[in-house]
Amino acid sequence: MIIFIFVSCQQKGETKKITSDLQTDIKEDKVNRSTELLPEPDILDRLKSQKIIVDTLQSQDKLTLEVLVKELNKEKLTIVLNENWPETIETTYNIWKNKNGNIVLVGEFPTSESGDWYIEYLHYFDKKEKTFAFQRNTNFFNSMCTDGVAYEKITEYYNSDFNRI
Repeated sequence: MIIFIFVSCQQKGETKKITSDLQTDIKEDKVNRSTELLPEPDILDRLKSQKIIVDTLQSQDKLTLEVLVKELNKEKLTIVLNENWPETIETTYNIWKNKNGNIVLVGEFPTSESGDWYIEYLHYFDKKEKTFAFQRNTNFFNSMCTDGVAYEKITEYYNSDFNRI
């Protein structure tokens, strides 16, 4: 028993760099192995459909919305009621809940004082309150990609162990 403890304590932990290839990361033991008993072959299609359902409910105002803001020089968030917005907003947070009161979508919208960029971070939650998708939408001026406004949309999907698919 003492030898086991000594050997266990002597093992050095190493930082594992995660790549964008899930299969390679699993082979190299850089991510948690799935706790699912059987792999789901069409998981990406299911998660995309699940996201579309949440987006549709949100766009059709079928979700309850709660709005909070982070004001400059204040630690606590302020609840916005009846569109009574404070003057100095650092970040806006939207929380959408389904008819059962479960959070299904959270959006974070930092404020650009200059107005030359826009960013939104959207976190999608499943019935078990786990993140199954994350989307970042940005647009900005002064890009080497275009003379006008550059638009970028990145969506990532996650399995039940929060491994990126």
